Amino acid sequence: MVGVDGLRELTATIRAIVESGTGAARVPVSRIRDEIDELGLLVNRMLDRIEALIASLRGSIDNVAHDLRTPMTRLRATAETALASPRTVEEYRAALADCLEEAERAVTMLETLMDIAEAETGVMTLRPERIDVVPLLRSAVELYG
Repeated sequence: MVGVDGLRELTATIRAIVESGTGAARVPVSRIRDEIDELGLLVNRMLDRIEALIASLRGSIDNVAHDLRTPMTRLRATAETALASPRTVEEYRAALADCLEEAERAVTMLETLMDIAEAETGVMTLRPERIDVVPLLRSAVELYG
């Protein structure tokens, strides 16, 4: 790209991306490496990054949908069973408690998956800190023991 022609190509490519709604197009870059080429390279890198983030987001959404099926199915089954025939107040309370537990599992799962997605895409801000792993390991041993 050179001068005004380079700007026209850059503008046309960006317009095509905006109008098509896809980030498949890339700005043509020459070997001259002037300021317009540098801008084109930056736009292309930005588009590559956006494309990678969208792909990661799609993958995360697929994982969330798959992982949420089990708790949502259990929640629904518990509610349907409770509604299938008359129950005592205690049985209804137990069914509602089970529903709340499944809902909490689903929320926890969603939060965890969102954290993973943020970490994978580099959006999450991490603040490393030292911790004593012994209590954590003891807790894990108790949980799986």
